[in-house]
Amino acid sequence: MSGILQQSTLSYHEKHPILIPEKIRFKDLLVKDAHEKMLHSGVADTLIQVREKYWIPKGRQIIKSIIRKCFICKKFNSRPGMQIKAPLPRDRIEQSPPFAVTGLDFAGPIFVKNSKKKFYMLTFHMCCN
Repeated sequence: MSGILQQSTLSYHEKHPILIPEKIRFKDLLVKDAHEKMLHSGVADTLIQVREKYWIPKGRQIIKSIIRKCFICKKFNSRPGMQIKAPLPRDRIEQSPPFAVTGLDFAGPIFVKNSKKKFYMLTFHMCCN
């Protein structure tokens, strides 16, 4: 057989790929196998792997549909979920006059190196909008 690829350095399978009809299930298995061999890479890499030996009409479209169904690819290409935040307490949302909502924090005893006394700390918080 002669043709424009006769003198090329391509392998026999690359010069004369096997035609796989698009309506048979074998093409799906072939594409899944190539997709897994390429470690779940994209459409282009899977298509290159398949076309080394086979020719599938509408190959890119078929590969896209199979990759869309791949569970592992869905898992790694999905967006992270958004955390549902708890609603704010009413005191933090409603307008209130100054010093209506306050808080105190107490800490101690605190020891200082140069002193034998114990120290305590009290902080006063005003929580208003």
